[in-house]
Amino acid sequence: MRAIVANFDCELVWAQAHSPGPHKTLPKVVRRAVSELSQSLRVFAREDDSLFTLCDLAEGIPPALKNAGEVLLWGQTLQHHGKPSMPSQEAPWQEQLWLLGCDADVAAACNDRRFAAKLALPPELELGSVRVVESIEELDAYVERGELGPDQSWVAKAPWSASGRERLTRRGREVEGEQRTFAKKLLQRYGALLVEPWMQRTGDFAVCGLIGETAESCTIFPAHQLHCDRGGVFRGIRIDDEQTQAMLGPHNAPLMQCAHLVAGALRRRGYRGAFGIDSFLYQDSSGTRLRAVCEINARMTFGLVARAIASGAGELTCDFAPSC
Repeated sequence: MRAIVANFDCELVWAQAHSPGPHKTLPKVVRRAVSELSQSLRVFAREDDSLFTLCDLAEGIPPALKNAGEVLLWGQTLQHHGKPSMPSQEAPWQEQLWLLGCDADVAAACNDRRFAAKLALPPELELGSVRVVESIEELDAYVERGELGPDQSWVAKAPWSASGRERLTRRGREVEGEQRTFAKKLLQRYGALLVEPWMQRTGDFAVCGLIGETAESCTIFPAHQLHCDRGGVFRGIRIDDEQTQAMLGPHNAPLMQCAHLVAGALRRRGYRGAFGIDSFLYQDSSGTRLRAVCEINARMTFGLVARAIASGAGELTCDFAPSC
């Protein structure tokens, strides 16, 4: 039996295993809501494959999942299904995904925002004032003296989180009141925060692919568009390679270069499987700039889901808007 595991809470699981905590489990209402998104993962399934949602996993790993042969996870959190394989390069990429996996601790390390912050990317494609802080005093020092966004805005993010959760977005050079209390709680739970200027986006993009055993076995797809709200929270995807490249213009080539650099770094760290990077364009005094690697998602992404839907329909474009 093959099984798809829609463990959309993988960031929480990694945080529980690798940070001080305590971390609350997702409420039942949230589990039910995100479980509705699980059906989209059937684009990778055969007719007789099983699908396990967050609701199915609420009481632990079901016996049927323990006995599964091939397992496709949203995020690598199950140690006993983490053994890498060597899929045939002739097989469709959707089938190759089933045979790629890694240790759950490696996946946690690669999804830690501190991993992305340490990558040696071209300086012109990074925000120069990204810092890791481990105390409220270090956060105060950054906010007081650091290079913030155009309107003195900044954001502090937990090492693991999804959908805009577990972060503090603030304007000004003081951390006070409820925001200070929240920042202290985040630092207590995670032990560190990644803080950076908050830039107003003019366009959001992503690149996704597969990490195999060798550089030659990695697959990296063209960039696609992300639809995000003003707070940077993901709302949908547009797959249209020609249009996306035109929107990126001269920034397309350096974005793809960075995607290959990230893929190489993930492979050297031992990661195998689906991955994606989130990027955005923004304006500063010199014109339009590219933040090439805003996030690294060393897991399945909805970009791959959307691309698989387009491929299965024989289309070159696809609009995908998950709702929960």
